[in-house]
Amino acid sequence: MYCSKANLRPPLTSILEEYKCGKARLLSMLEDSEDPVVNTVQPTMKTGRKWKVVEAVDEAKECLKIKEVIGQTQIGRKG
Repeated sequence: MYCSKANLRPPLTSILEEYKCGKARLLSMLEDSEDPVVNTVQPTMKTGRKWKVVEAVDEAKECLKIKEVIGQTQIGRKG
């Protein structure tokens, strides 16, 4: 991951971030599946003690709902 000739300092993404994104993507794919068998089965996603993928995905969905309700806000003096 570190190489002085290829200019890859610091690493592009951390391994932990890739792990979390992969778990969240897998859960979303299983929940939003069009197959009724896959959609009805609630899989247990095994993660660590500190981070729960179901809670993280639910929190992200709630943030998106809040942003949709609030709408686009003005930023800065020009708005």
